[in-house]
Amino acid sequence: MKSMIPHHSIAINNSREADLRDPRVRYFADRIRRDQAKEIAEMKLLIADIEQNGRRGDQPLPAGPAELLPAGRDEAASLLKGQLLEREPL
Repeated sequence: MKSMIPHHSIAINNSREADLRDPRVRYFADRIRRDQAKEIAEMKLLIADIEQNGRRGDQPLPAGPAELLPAGRDEAASLLKGQLLEREPL
């Protein structure tokens, strides 16, 4: 998984260098940067957890209800309203 972080970083850098004159391309590049940055953060957390607690192996994840955090609820609401870029692009 550690080798995936540079790959995602390249996607972020490439999206910054994209031809952003077309608003559709700019919107797509903004989404790439946002999504890839989130995935890099998730990978770093997972790597740290595995290094600290070891691998789960074949054990299933514990059962429990999924919970959407407040920031996720706000973003989901914006997505449903079609307001994908309410905040400044990354």
